[in-house]
Amino acid sequence: TGGNADEWPGLGGGIFNGINNSITVKSCYFTKNTSSYGGGGIFNGNPDLSSSTTSSGTITVIDSNFINNRSEAGSAIVANKSFDAIINNSKFIGNHSNIALLFVETPVNVYNSYFEGNSGYFNGGALSASGSPLVIISNSFFINNSASIAGGAIEFNSVEFAEISNSVFIGNSGSYINSSVVLIAVSNSVLTNCTFDGNGASDLVNLQSSPAIRNSIIPAGIMNLPAGDYFEREFGESFPVIAYSNISGCGTSAVDWNPYCGTDLGNNIDADPMFVGVGDHPLMLSAGSPSIDAGDNDFVDGILTDILGNPRIINGTVDMGAYEFGGNITKIHYFTGWSTPHIHYNNGIEWTTVPRTLMTTDGTWAEITVGWTGANLQFVFNNGEGVWDNPSGGGDYTTTAPEIWVKDGVVHTNFPD
Repeated sequence: TGGNADEWPGLGGGIFNGINNSITVKSCYFTKNTSSYGGGGIFNGNPDLSSSTTSSGTITVIDSNFINNRSEAGSAIVANKSFDAIINNSKFIGNHSNIALLFVETPVNVYNSYFEGNSGYFNGGALSASGSPLVIISNSFFINNSASIAGGAIEFNSVEFAEISNSVFIGNSGSYINSSVVLIAVSNSVLTNCTFDGNGASDLVNLQSSPAIRNSIIPAGIMNLPAGDYFEREFGESFPVIAYSNISGCGTSAVDWNPYCGTDLGNNIDADPMFVGVGDHPLMLSAGSPSIDAGDNDFVDGILTDILGNPRIINGTVDMGAYEFGGNITKIHYFTGWSTPHIHYNNGIEWTTVPRTLMTTDGTWAEITVGWTGANLQFVFNNGEGVWDNPSGGGDYTTTAPEIWVKDGVVHTNFPD
């Protein structure tokens, strides 16, 4: 908390981890750290940003929170020419710089993470990857992030392969090109079962990038910038390929398809997705949505759950978007003094891996919303370090209620006294 790197080289306000060193950060909290140049929370890799030397070190961040950190670049994390970067089950909220997470020529894997209210004064308010050979993002939320140029949530620039799946984008914006995600000169990219809404003029902007878009819901449409000079570089055209998706402005496959959007590979629609519009997950599908059972199962081969943990296929055919219709959800409030409370639960298919999901906590009450199917939701809590909380009398907690409060080993359906 409150670390700073104001003197040369101005890197790593919370942690500086130099070239060829690996670091694992688990169950940590970074807040109000600053650096004058890069990595307000953490800097990892080659400190000489102009050098072509690649570090053999890796950075792994698990079950950690980065809140209100500041820097010239990468307010939460910078990984420069690192061997690998893995972010899992972590939260990034209210960080400010060029970008919250900046990865330069570094393979990136982001899983089960949450980005909200991060801002930058260039591209990619929450996350930017430049020159990376591989970027994978799955089961993650991007909410109300902003950038002064484009890509309020994400910018990929000169990335060889990028994949985003089972992820949600709400209210992200760019001031110059008002969009949530911007792909710049990305050689190969895939968007699968993603849901967008409220992200400005366009949800996705492509500049010399031709993503494969599958099973996704994009209400504000896509923008394919024409070939030309942008950011003092010359770029070619974009040719997305689109299948089994609901995209505003693109029309219906084989009926009134708009070729501006890209190549129609079939089963695309242009219709109101009928989001529920309320609650903690307003982009869930309501009954009667044309996006229910409208995806292609082949695109989710190996993906077992949706973003909430419900089975990825419930009624025989996968839905479009990040949420599968037909499952149950329960909002859980847990009374605890643990700084890193986790929930381990059975989603109707199998028990999650230990310790599983980090809950959001204010120091007294932790909360999370989980999806499940079957007769009831079974769950237990732990602190991420092997200490468990089971109900009074042992066994597992169970519930069928949409919202519960758990205190002193007892499940309540109303706020306990």
